[in-house]
Amino acid sequence: MANVYIEPRPKGRAEGSHIDDYVIEDHADHVLATFKTQHEAIDWAKQNGHSPHVARVAISTIRKKPITGARRRPGAGKAEVRKR
Repeated sequence: MANVYIEPRPKGRAEGSHIDDYVIEDHADHVLATFKTQHEAIDWAKQNGHSPHVARVAISTIRKKPITGARRRPGAGKAEVRKR
């Protein structure tokens, strides 16, 4: 089975923007097919003997404030919480 990659298009779109379609690419970034839904792309890849890999979106969050509040001592139960 050849590995293929299912990716949303357009590439480099802003977070939360509309996905136009999904493409199936091989290891050399050649587009094999284009579909309106991710499900259709996966089905096509499986029917044609490919092993589909779906791109996932990594969401990074930056904590602006440090975490404050109660701190537990190692081995402390719920009742043994002390304030800073």
